[in-house]
Amino acid sequence: MKRALITITLTLLISSFALAQIPAAVHIQILKAEDARRYDKTLEDRMDHADERVKLRAILAAGRIGDEKAIPPIVSFLTNGSVKVREMSAFALGEIESTNAADAIKKALADPNTPAPVRARAVEAAGKIAAANAKDAKAKELGEAIPDTLEAEDNKGDKQARMVVRLALTAALRARPEDADLVVMKFLTNLDANIRADAANTLARLRSKSANPALRAILMSDDDPVARANAARALGAAEDKESLNILLDAATEDDDSRVRVSAIRSLASLKDPYAVDKLLDRGELLLTAHKKRKKPNYDPVEKSELLEVATTLGRLVPKTNDARTIKFLTALREADAYRSPETDIAFANVSPEQYLKIKNLEDFGTFDARRASSRSQGLAVLAKSDLKLRAIEQLNILLSAAFEEKGNRREAMARVVPDILRSLASFKDEMRGSLTEILVNSL
Repeated sequence: MKRALITITLTLLISSFALAQIPAAVHIQILKAEDARRYDKTLEDRMDHADERVKLRAILAAGRIGDEKAIPPIVSFLTNGSVKVREMSAFALGEIESTNAADAIKKALADPNTPAPVRARAVEAAGKIAAANAKDAKAKELGEAIPDTLEAEDNKGDKQARMVVRLALTAALRARPEDADLVVMKFLTNLDANIRADAANTLARLRSKSANPALRAILMSDDDPVARANAARALGAAEDKESLNILLDAATEDDDSRVRVSAIRSLASLKDPYAVDKLLDRGELLLTAHKKRKKPNYDPVEKSELLEVATTLGRLVPKTNDARTIKFLTALREADAYRSPETDIAFANVSPEQYLKIKNLEDFGTFDARRASSRSQGLAVLAKSDLKLRAIEQLNILLSAAFEEKGNRREAMARVVPDILRSLASFKDEMRGSLTEILVNSL
């Protein structure tokens, strides 16, 4: 076995050396410096190596190490050398995430003669540096260069550099420059589906409300499922009430599960109970299919979507004791053998009182780690209710069962106790000081 591992390791090393086409001895020197996070003369000399392949690998290592002493030489490479060297230099400066490189990055972005690959990595670096130094004035100035870069690419029409746009969109969601959403939204109608999807993703992360009409149009008619899914997510992040029916249609009728799941989650953000009946129609249909396809140790594809429906229902009708929702959650818990925390959490949200009365762990006859974990997470929901003491009592029963289990004691301790303790910790006032006592007594 040991010989086999050594052979595999050597094969991988030889393959990586062959791929990089760098002399093995030199590559090992660079790897050692990178592994030790050590920027010294050895690495600096390799950065100035005559062989461009060595230079590129050394610049990358310097960026990964993150030592600010490497910034001056890397900045010099950003303006001198081949496109590949300049591109790698821009990427490395982003990895270091220091504002000491801000001026050089801004200059590269402002220069219209900067090659597209270099500009792409420079705007990526701008996003990383600005995000890592959010309170720094220089980082804020650098962040403002990101929407400028997007604006410049948009003005190029069909001649825009695709990679520059995509990395600038990602940079915008990292740095969050002011009014960036106004530029980002222009790319929702781009001919490239990946760019439309990236723009919608950025708007979701920015929680922008400026592009809702365009996002609705994407969700209703875009051919690309990722673009539709991201548009649904962005509408939810914007809490766009006007999208309710569009999201509901997407959640229950779209052909792609990614779109349906994003729309279901967004409906939870809108918090409108109007969506409940249609979601239950969809959930009941899925549950029927799930029961038919379920086998021992096999969960059908419908399960993930069912859990999303359950989670959203729990947020749409909290503390309402809605009979149809309870019936659905009860059936889903049973079909899933009471092993998914999402259904327990949803049930506890919809009907806290009834949740305390449903089937307890001891009713199953044998200790089951996953059931105990799900139950404990459901009980944690009651930390903000007037049922706290009863929930704590049940959690203590679960904890005792976990510690007392004999044959599966190790599994119970490893898999369940942390979840139960986290749930107990939710009851901060009631459990103050008690958790320490519980842990000491369990040793």
